[in-house]
Amino acid sequence: MEAMSPAEQEALFQKIIRKMPSVQDPLTLEELALLSLSMMLRRTTSQGLRTSLSWKIKSIIANIKKLPPENDHIIVMRAASLECIKVLQTAKSLRTSRADQSQ
Repeated sequence: MEAMSPAEQEALFQKIIRKMPSVQDPLTLEELALLSLSMMLRRTTSQGLRTSLSWKIKSIIANIKKLPPENDHIIVMRAASLECIKVLQTAKSLRTSRADQSQ
């Protein structure tokens, strides 16, 4: 599998971000968010950040599962997806570039 260019990575990231608010299954949302996170933070130097942000995503999903069934599922899922998107945006802003890593 060839490595994706930065433009291809950004396009995929944006596609996933646009898809997330329409996801209605907590496990699918968790998988998408964790996959995106691992794609952005692949370097071994990013392992600590990846672990920390993975826990945040898992916490968001765990909170969905704790809610009583009478809560409006669509609203709860949309709010959770927005929280996951914020985590991914944090990862994107905090990740180290190759230029930063080589210095």
